[in-house]
Amino acid sequence: MIGLLLLLPKANRRLQAWLIVLPAALVLVVWPMPMQLLGLTPADEEKIGFLIVSLVMGWCVVWLLGHCLSVRSRLFTFLLVVMVMVAATTFSCLCYFEDMEGLVPLLVYSAVSILLLSMSMMLAGFCCRHRSSRKQFLVWLAVWVGGGALGLVSVGFLCIVASGNTASAVRYLAAVGSASASLSVILYLVNLPFVLLAFKSPFYQDRLQRVFHTASTQ
Repeated sequence: MIGLLLLLPKANRRLQAWLIVLPAALVLVVWPMPMQLLGLTPADEEKIGFLIVSLVMGWCVVWLLGHCLSVRSRLFTFLLVVMVMVAATTFSCLCYFEDMEGLVPLLVYSAVSILLLSMSMMLAGFCCRHRSSRKQFLVWLAVWVGGGALGLVSVGFLCIVASGNTASAVRYLAAVGSASASLSVILYLVNLPFVLLAFKSPFYQDRLQRVFHTASTQ
């Protein structure tokens, strides 16, 4: 899929477009290292690894289709980015994931990750729409990834409390709270190499500005 997007669209037929391979390869090579430190079971490690691979592939597709996703409306751009990510990650899951019983929860995690990743980039771009430094963009990105994860946990917690089941709410907060914190860190680190590439490459700097409506980052 990535190869076709590098070869077929006329806008991507330049050497700089191939730089997208660098952050993707970096994430795919590095991610197993911290996973080993967490003491996960082989099954959980495999699922998390597959989730990361799917997100990386989907995120590559978004950057490579940036020339098609740049519209004036931030909301419409956000919806386009989400749809592209959902289509790419779902395609990856259906093609390569053999355990159909575990496919549904994986798709749910993928959907949450896609929403957080896309939303945090759009909101960081909004906060940096007039003037932006690289440090400022990275700080806002961290704020919105963490804030989005916290917001999802808070909504679930309030729904459980509203149902009157306080004990379940406490257990939910302990389990899901730590999981959402881990997810926000993972998403930030997965996205970081792509953002750094956009800071250095004029080709992807242009797509960062067009798709996520941010000012030029210096």
